Amino acid sequence: MRGENPLSDVDVLEWRRSGLSLVTNLPAAQLPDRPVLASQLHALPLVIPASGLISGFLRGWFGADYRDELDIAAEIDDVRYGFDLLRSDLLHGCMIVTRGVGEAADDGRLPEGRGLRTVELVSDVGPEMHVLVGAFARRGERQNHAPDHPLNLLWAALELENARWKRGEHRPAAAS
Repeated sequence: MRGENPLSDVDVLEWRRSGLSLVTNLPAAQLPDRPVLASQLHALPLVIPASGLISGFLRGWFGADYRDELDIAAEIDDVRYGFDLLRSDLLHGCMIVTRGVGEAADDGRLPEGRGLRTVELVSDVGPEMHVLVGAFARRGERQNHAPDHPLNLLWAALELENARWKRGEHRPAAAS
């Protein structure tokens, strides 16, 4: 039903909330290294996924006909293909990604992002939306199992990692 919490039937271990970024091969003269507002996306050639999380943001910001409002240079089914397109110089534009993917590309943990820049994307239109990273289980499901059940072991491990992350003890894995 409308207005109900869509997560009311699940237990959520929230790890982080974040936004989106742009990974680009556009020169800094065309797209400076400063945050881009969502309302400015219509002026940029975009690489977007055909469906999924990013499409949900675009629908929330621009409505169901967002493809008519934006300059879609390419629709992709896989983020690696988007990185390949941008690195190949066959296409000059910006790929919308989660902030975590953008950060990993920017700091070298995601080799596919080498040679590309990451720019923060700031939501200034439509409803306030975030990417929620966490673990989800049907409400009460964990209590139906013994403490040594894989679901409960995984949940406990994620709780410990989450606590370390919040204390600032998390260190990103180095790219190989």
